[in-house]
Formats: sequence, structure tokens, C-alpha cells
Amino acid sequence: MAKVIDNFKVGKHLIIVLDNIEKDFNKIEIEGTLYDVTIAYDIPNAISIESVNDFIGKTVKFYD
Repeated sequence: MAKVIDNFKVGKHLIIVLDNIEKDFNKIEIEGTLYDVTIAYDIPNAISIESVNDFIGKTVKFYD
């Protein structure tokens, strides 16, 4: 699991910066909702999901 330390919107995507990131996952769960994930390679410990919510401080679970 990880904690969201920052997030910001880019179009219809939300870039989420985590305190740590696991290997080998393609979905995450935040507050009971599953999201497909894209890695944001230009930003350390960052992923991208389709969302307009603010998740700062929330816990993220990783799924493969």
C-alpha cells in the first residue's frame, strides 16, 4: 500500500504522486474504487488515472 502525497489534473487524467510505488501492477484501489493505471515516467513515484477527484492523504492498494 501507499499514501497519496500530491495529485494534479492534466486534461481528463489525474496524476497521483505516491510516497512509494510497488512493482508489477496495472490497477489501484482508492476508497473502494478500482482504477486502470498508467505510469507517469517523468515524475518519480507517479501514476495516472482517469478521475477528477482529489486523493491527497488517501491510501492506495495495488493490484495486478
